[in-house]
Amino acid sequence: MTVTLNLKPEVEAGLLAKAQEVGLTVEAFALAVLEGAILPTMPKGLPSEERATAFEAWSAGHSVTQPLSDNAVSRDAIYESPAPRGDRAEAVRRMLEFGEKHNLSLGEPITRVLLHDGHRY
Repeated sequence: MTVTLNLKPEVEAGLLAKAQEVGLTVEAFALAVLEGAILPTMPKGLPSEERATAFEAWSAGHSVTQPLSDNAVSRDAIYESPAPRGDRAEAVRRMLEFGEKHNLSLGEPITRVLLHDGHRY
């Protein structure tokens, strides 16, 4: 069957770009996308060449993503602080200013008092 489509210029440009991304002609890419939408499941028992063609058609409908950098998946990146030190220092400074402005005091740390009280018993 032959089908003629009148595409908007932006759709045509997107179709061309996607086809080039996956290394197919526009016709092959459009056919793969249509087959993937209409025949989403692959019946068992197909010959290996047909399975490969069906898989390529299915995968052609997905966008290509950039892999993560080695740093992004490193152990150091997992335990990195989300806020830079400058932001933390600024937050502490603002808290201290707030305490001074409103005459707030933490006094002696409560942990030390409780620890010493515990030694008496």
